[in-house]
Amino acid sequence: METLRLKVASGEGKTGAEALFSPRCGGRVHQITLSPGSDSPAIPILVPEAAGAVSGRNRAPCDTAGFNGCMLLPFNDRIPNGVYRWNGTSHQLPINDPASGCAIHGLLYRCEMEHIWLEEGPRESVAILEYHMSRDAFPGYPFELSIRLRYRLRLESFRLEIEVTNQGNDAAPVAIGWHPYFSLPDSGGRRSSVDSLHLRVPSRRYVEVDRYLMPTGRTLPVEGSPYDFTVPRLPGNQLLDIAVQKGGAAVTLASDAYRLEVKSSKTFAYWQLFIPEDRMSVAIEPVSAATNSFNMPDLGLRTLFPEEKMHGIVTLRLFGAGA
Repeated sequence: METLRLKVASGEGKTGAEALFSPRCGGRVHQITLSPGSDSPAIPILVPEAAGAVSGRNRAPCDTAGFNGCMLLPFNDRIPNGVYRWNGTSHQLPINDPASGCAIHGLLYRCEMEHIWLEEGPRESVAILEYHMSRDAFPGYPFELSIRLRYRLRLESFRLEIEVTNQGNDAAPVAIGWHPYFSLPDSGGRRSSVDSLHLRVPSRRYVEVDRYLMPTGRTLPVEGSPYDFTVPRLPGNQLLDIAVQKGGAAVTLASDAYRLEVKSSKTFAYWQLFIPEDRMSVAIEPVSAATNSFNMPDLGLRTLFPEEKMHGIVTLRLFGAGA
């Protein structure tokens, strides 16, 4: 599997930040290492696959049980039975999660993107990938899109830009997202359960779901619910797999030594929050729509008309605990 690497040196000339990503697997980001400053060591913030996924046998090179670091296009999260209707026509997407019977997390994660730009500098490194999705490339999605990913790495920050353009003659349903798993060490350099980290999510409402994690169509106040992280707190042993409407400020994850700030542009109307079974990381996913938006368009589905663009930005920044 081809992996590309962006690097930015620290003030001492050593590698202070790195980002590893795979054009072959839809631009999936494998790992991000940042430093809060030139005098501080760089630490990995986006955890490797083992910490966010359940292992499996005989998987194709781009399969990932946890979808760690994957780009979610042209839909995010789940579509039950892989079925949706668009302009009066029923479409059947491939079922890639047999356990739930759902199509999940889009189609791009197995696509080989074209690597068109890589430039490394002393303070900033940039890479650009592109992919053209023809209307007959995937069963159940007869639309033509061009996709561009731009990665920008600095010593203390990482920026991802996703741009989607409708290159076809028909309006297309589109929802986009990114699926990173995050973790931080403590002041002793130890990584433990995410339950020891403080999570802050400035969201006032969450998307109610049924026992199958499908939206009911209602949004409810987070106040008084298990999903109220408006004040930083420990997750404890709480189960977490929920979409919350985005508030105005950043999501933060903090240990006693570091604070990670996650921001997204207005295209991403929700955060999907998820803690995997091993509880060694937390997925903080910027998504433009909630689960099953292809069947419930009021949850953020975008109708992208011919030649229209959709553009979203996600920024990560690492701080020392006192900053």
